[in-house]
Amino acid sequence: MRAVTFEVFGGPEVLRISEVPDPSVGDGEVLIRVEAAGVCHHDILHRSGRLPNATPGMVLGHEVCGTIDRTGRGATLAAGTKVVAYNRMSCGRCPGCLSGRHDLCRNSRLLGSTAAGGYAEFLVVPEWAAIPLPPSLPSVEGALAVCPIGTSVRALWGVGGIGPGDVVLITGASGGLGVHQIQIAAAVGARPVAVTSSPERGPALAELGAEVIVANADQKLRHAIRGVVGNRGVDVVIENVTSPTLAETMWTVRPGGTIVVLGNIDLVDVPINPGLLIERRLGLIGSGNPTHADVRRAIALIESGRVRPQVHAVVPFAEAGRAHQLTESRAAIGRVVLSGW
Repeated sequence: MRAVTFEVFGGPEVLRISEVPDPSVGDGEVLIRVEAAGVCHHDILHRSGRLPNATPGMVLGHEVCGTIDRTGRGATLAAGTKVVAYNRMSCGRCPGCLSGRHDLCRNSRLLGSTAAGGYAEFLVVPEWAAIPLPPSLPSVEGALAVCPIGTSVRALWGVGGIGPGDVVLITGASGGLGVHQIQIAAAVGARPVAVTSSPERGPALAELGAEVIVANADQKLRHAIRGVVGNRGVDVVIENVTSPTLAETMWTVRPGGTIVVLGNIDLVDVPINPGLLIERRLGLIGSGNPTHADVRRAIALIESGRVRPQVHAVVPFAEAGRAHQLTESRAAIGRVVLSGW
């Protein structure tokens, strides 16, 4: 089968189409004919060799949508069923998995990172990891149901605990995570405050439901945000950027509020002010992959029309390098999705 691979770490130009062996389908597994694969910043970090477990030759991609082509013995999903792949191959046996917290599984493998991913014609996953989607949902939109939309559901609801009336500050608001977090926050009656480094993106973010847009290219945020939300501060911060922003956004949170760290785009250590955490009784907590329940909530939000998957561009798999360039340059509002050969 055809797949996008890379032999050495490097820039987008290292990605190329290769012939790789067809995957075999075991008991309880399904073969997905891949129709779309989202490009996540995690893919960029892996391709450039910046992740601890990065391996050249890996087929990238953990945002995968397609249809069931055939099944292994014991699997019950019908051929032709449209599915999105749950992105973490959890063990199903550890305390995290047994409690429904598949995101806490220490024995798991991530598609496109420590397990073969979806930049390919076919992908094999356990049947439980193939989550049915509405047949009418376009595959390029369905690819975003787990990450970034399910991931954002976990950060906002499962970790941040947002509710009606909460002021929610979202950094990196025009990225693949941020554009969906704005919609999720608005859907539950919260008040999204969107931070973007590009003022021209303000109207698009407002259309998605951002109540306030803070365009701040130099990342000196605390005074700009306090100027629009007042001295009370925000209830929850969703940090999609972290390395250049966390030291500032911590100062914008009300006493007893929460900062949820979901991204660290530069993979560097950041300063933390312990005195501020203590004085204001702030919660600083990380978030990551969604649980199965989070994905079901994400699909329900998509089905209801309250969250619209934001696809900036659809690029053929053969031009994966161009898709990575678009994502890496932060020129995209929303996700770039690979589809078609």
